[in-house]
Amino acid sequence: MEQVVKVIAPAKINLGLSVLGKRDDEYHEIRTLFQAVSLCDEMELRPAPKGIELVCEGENVPHDQENIVWKAARLFLSRLDSVQGVRIFLRKNIPVAAGLGGGSSDAAAVLKGLSSLFSFPLPHQDLLEMGKQLGADVSFFLFGNSALGEGVGATLTATPPLPNSWIVIVNPGFPISTKWVYTHASLLLTKKSDHINMVKLFLGENDLPRIGYYLHNDLEAVVVKKYPIINELKNRLLSAGAVGAVMSGSGASVFGIFADRPLADQALNVFEREGNGWKIFLTEPLSNTRIN
Repeated sequence: MEQVVKVIAPAKINLGLSVLGKRDDEYHEIRTLFQAVSLCDEMELRPAPKGIELVCEGENVPHDQENIVWKAARLFLSRLDSVQGVRIFLRKNIPVAAGLGGGSSDAAAVLKGLSSLFSFPLPHQDLLEMGKQLGADVSFFLFGNSALGEGVGATLTATPPLPNSWIVIVNPGFPISTKWVYTHASLLLTKKSDHINMVKLFLGENDLPRIGYYLHNDLEAVVVKKYPIINELKNRLLSAGAVGAVMSGSGASVFGIFADRPLADQALNVFEREGNGWKIFLTEPLSNTRIN
């Protein structure tokens, strides 16, 4: 029987994101609170005689070395003495360039999946180092389901997960370049606030309304100037009963956190009925006890 390893790659939301300044290496110093959610890409890996074969279904993404999944597989296989290759089937459910970390999560899932496929030939610390080479967010998806990210986002500390809740994610259907957002963020004097420490505090207390109140993303100010729809989506989620709403990552996805399922379903139905070409998802936070 052919060996098959199936893995999922969850999306993430940012409960807080502060831009602290630009580094000498041209990256930005940030503090952010990551939370993995149940919206996932799906992947199947099979051994191949040699090389990397990547097939993608869903979102329009490259099938070659331009895809971070291919890069992650190449990096892993280069660490092995074997010349064996891999066939990868990727079903994309997470929108691309949406602030939800889909590509980074896919890369982390490939590293974990290949580790299983080849009977765990490398220690987890090696996977973490490979993750850092591929991108800052990749490290989070190898680390756990909720964390404080510092530096470029790859210095991670475990945090309590978001309490049981329902999250409605609305993606307005256009991609946003992370590089563009951070380039323009350099031109802003970001407000120094304590919102991340407040969210951390209330995560520890399972206080969902106060977590919602302190949601904040410094990058929102950049994106809203060009795409005012971001503010409209936030306001509509709040009007629908969300305890808080904010843009995730560098956008353009916006999410609202709901304390109960009926309100979340109602909001989901309203957005879906309008048929604006938006992508709408109902999802849940992943707890630290759920292993992906």
